[in-house]
Amino acid sequence: MQGEDLVFKLGYSHPVVFKVQNGIKYRVEGNNKLVVAGADRQLVGQVAHQIKLIKKPDVYKGKGIKYEDEKLRIKPGKKAKAAGTAGAPGAAA
Repeated sequence: MQGEDLVFKLGYSHPVVFKVQNGIKYRVEGNNKLVVAGADRQLVGQVAHQIKLIKKPDVYKGKGIKYEDEKLRIKPGKKAKAAGTAGAPGAAA
């Protein structure tokens, strides 16, 4: 929190500033947890989604902003795919 606004340092070349909206309460817990609360459930979900879109979770490393109960399926990278096909029958040696 910086005054009324939220400031995110997410690995970009600049900090990302998110302007607060009326009717929504923000609470920062620890170093990496943000709680979004309010009376209007639809507005809370919309704001949480806008915050998530600042840096979507990466499917290869799992980094980014995600919901607390969200499960990510991590994809194998190039090395894992290449290692899996090296011993396959019919592969050139």
